[in-house]
Order: sequence, then structure tokens, then C-alpha cells
Amino acid sequence: MRELMENPARAAEARHWHMRPVTSIWIDLIRRGQHAGALGKFDAEMFVFSFTGAIAHFYSAPTAAAAILSIAGSAEVVGRYRSWLADGTLAMLRGYSH
Repeated sequence: MRELMENPARAAEARHWHMRPVTSIWIDLIRRGQHAGALGKFDAEMFVFSFTGAIAHFYSAPTAAAAILSIAGSAEVVGRYRSWLADGTLAMLRGYSH
């Protein structure tokens, strides 16, 4: 993440993005769910990109998150984050529409 923020020219010249295949599959699955009526209408690409970024950001700094949020330690932060992520994402995917 730091590389992307501090070196946008290098990112612009990248020839291969390792997350592209995973991202494409995830977007396709969401769109299928939307088409089937199982998921609300929302921008699947922006959801996947922002969701992936949130996970990367969080897992890169659990010690800082624990300190900022006044939580006893990294293990508790990670456990709570996993629970929040699962519950919040399911709620958003099932009920979100614009």
C-alpha cells in the first residue's frame, strides 16, 4: 500500500497486477448474485476494490489498531475484526441498494 501511495508513476507502469484474477472472480460472483436477485444493486467493482483495501489496511497494522482503539492486544483486534467483517459484509450485500 505504501508503494502505491508513494510511487504512483511506478504503479501506472505495472504490467501485471497479481490481485486482478481474484478481483475479477469476486466481481463476477457478486454480479451473478445480483442478477439472481440474491444481492442488492450496488457497484460490484467499487465494493470489491474498497473491501480488499480495507482488509489489507487492517491486517497490515493490527498493533496500531489495538493502540488507537484501546483494545488489549492484536489477537482481540483481529478476532473482533473478522467477526465485524463477516457480519457487516453479509448485511451490506443482502440489503444495500442505491
